[in-house]
Amino acid sequence: MLKFRHLLKIISILLVKINKKIFNIISNQKLKLVYVLLDKRAKKYVPIINRNMVFINDLEFNRIDPKSILYLNEMYINHRYDLLGSGWVKNFYNSIALGIENIKYNMNLSIGEFDKEGNWLRKILPISYIRKSKKYWGKIINTYNPIDWQKDYKSGYRWDSKKSYLSQKIAPKIGADIKVPWELSRLQHLPQLAIFSLLPQVKKKRIY
Repeated sequence: MLKFRHLLKIISILLVKINKKIFNIISNQKLKLVYVLLDKRAKKYVPIINRNMVFINDLEFNRIDPKSILYLNEMYINHRYDLLGSGWVKNFYNSIALGIENIKYNMNLSIGEFDKEGNWLRKILPISYIRKSKKYWGKIINTYNPIDWQKDYKSGYRWDSKKSYLSQKIAPKIGADIKVPWELSRLQHLPQLAIFSLLPQVKKKRIY
C-alpha cells in the first residue's frame, strides 16, 4: 500500500512538472507572436519568406576581372586573408605573425602532425567536441593545413578555444584584437569562392 502511494506521489509530481513545461512553451510562443505583431519595423505587406537564395544565372560575371578572380582564389585556397588592414597574411597554426607596432606574441600551439585520425584535435577542443570533430576531420584530404580560428594573425595573440566564450577577454593584452578572428569567422570569402568556381578560368586551373 505504501509503495503504491509513493508511486502515485511520484507520478503526480511528474505530471505537475510536465504541465509547467508545456505551459512555458505555449507562453513563449504566444509572447513571440505578440512581439512580431507589435514590431513596427516589420513590413506587414511582405509575404512570408521561406527561402533566401541567389540566382546564379542573374549574376553579371563580365564585370569581374579574370586576373582578380584567379588571384583571390589563390589567396583564399592558401588561407591568406586581407582583413582589417592586415594585408594578405597566412593563418595556420604554425604561421608567424608580423606584429603590430613592434608588438608580437608567439602563442602558436605545438602541433607536430595533423594526423588523419584527428588526435591533434585534443589540443584545441573541449573533450565533448572531440568525437564529432574527428568524424568531420576524417572527410578532409590529407594535405589540408587547417586554419587557426582562435588567433589574431596580425599580433599573434591566441585565445583559448577550450574555454567558454563567456570567459574570454576581448582585450587581454596590448595589440591583441579579437575582431580579427571574429571577422575571419564571418566567412565572407566563401560566397566569392562559390561564385568563382562556376567560371571557366577557375575550372581550367583546377584550383578546387
